Amino acid sequence: MIRALILDLDGTVYRGAEEVPGAGDFIRAMRARGLRCLFVTNRANRPVSVVCEHIRSYGIPCEPQDVLTTAQAAAEYVGHRRTYLIGEAGIHEEFARRGIPLDDAAPKCVVVSFDSQFTYEKLHRAVKLIRAGAEFIVTNPDAWLKMENEIFPGTGALAAAVEVGCGIKPVVIGKPERRLFDQAVSVLNVPRNEILAIGDNLETDIPAALRAGLHAALLLTGVSTRADLARSTNKPTWVADSYAHLAELIANDPAIHNNTGGAAAWPPSPHAPTPANHWIQSLALQRHPEGGFFRETYRATELLSAASLPPRYAGDRAMSTAILYLLAGKDFSAFHRIRSDELWHFHAGDGLRLHVIAPDGAYDEIRLGPNAHVQAVIRAGHWFAAEPLDPTSYALVGCTVAPGFDFADFELARRADLHQRFPSHFSLIDRLTR
Repeated sequence: MIRALILDLDGTVYRGAEEVPGAGDFIRAMRARGLRCLFVTNRANRPVSVVCEHIRSYGIPCEPQDVLTTAQAAAEYVGHRRTYLIGEAGIHEEFARRGIPLDDAAPKCVVVSFDSQFTYEKLHRAVKLIRAGAEFIVTNPDAWLKMENEIFPGTGALAAAVEVGCGIKPVVIGKPERRLFDQAVSVLNVPRNEILAIGDNLETDIPAALRAGLHAALLLTGVSTRADLARSTNKPTWVADSYAHLAELIANDPAIHNNTGGAAAWPPSPHAPTPANHWIQSLALQRHPEGGFFRETYRATELLSAASLPPRYAGDRAMSTAILYLLAGKDFSAFHRIRSDELWHFHAGDGLRLHVIAPDGAYDEIRLGPNAHVQAVIRAGHWFAAEPLDPTSYALVGCTVAPGFDFADFELARRADLHQRFPSHFSLIDRLTR
């Protein structure tokens, strides 16, 4: 069943200064039924308090804990690393609130957000610092934004200038990437299969939801149309002409209410009394962005400097990291790749099937378990996915990475891209991507 909603704002809850018809009634009705509503926006320039006031102006209850912006998600990603920050009041206030140190001389990160006072000096400094080894982070890739019925260059336009200048692709926090929605899942603390993300944009809202393993509803109240949907590879769970239509679709979908069949049934609730959930609870495992459950158990305190590493690493890395990782039932680890070799060790359960696609398209299947290999290596740059050997059981494994894992080295596959690159593996890719 659906227990929480993630709602986009511009084009979904409001259009400029006007409420999208039915938004307030729908949200109030969902809250009355006990659903948590989280408002999630790609924009980082407005403080959370200002966003709350805007939402309240339509008679929709909203507190700061009900809002998640890319300013908050970027701050969460940065942690307490020294940062050179390009942006406006919203993101500056968030970084100050968290005590993140700002540094325009030798930072560990360069964060680019919307900035109406963007200058050549800021561009020059950002390029220089990234080329010197700072991690390049962008709050969102939106090329433009609309304010007072006028189009302005967006964060994506500024980020493109920095990217061309330094020759390095950024880590993107906001939609259409999944990091913002992964943070939303953490805030909601609800299983992914019980969350519905609602948005109006097929190019941002829907792919972000699908990549994060959420149900997705396209509301035809903003950017995208049915004609766009016919041309798009991003297929939402539902398409609704209005909030009334969406409420009807949700009410009449048995897979959601009965939790039967397909993706809706997995992963299982971490509270169910199963052998898998014994490990989830006893080892304090958390949901992993690519599927399954994990906990980092080791991170070396000694660092390898960026200068000593191959150029594919855009910054210092811990010498080594290790995690515990669990997959159960019909859940799977979606195709992804990292920049380091990864050593897998079997610990408990009935084993895993690892699907590996090399850069040249060669395929290999590795079985990890009590009656197969007890350890296996996935080479750097190889695409790989994993699933339990027995869809009624589970597998608990360990994964060790050297140089140590950093999310900057992680790339979740886009289904359409892998289909185009490896057409001979079409069915496998279709099944094991989100």
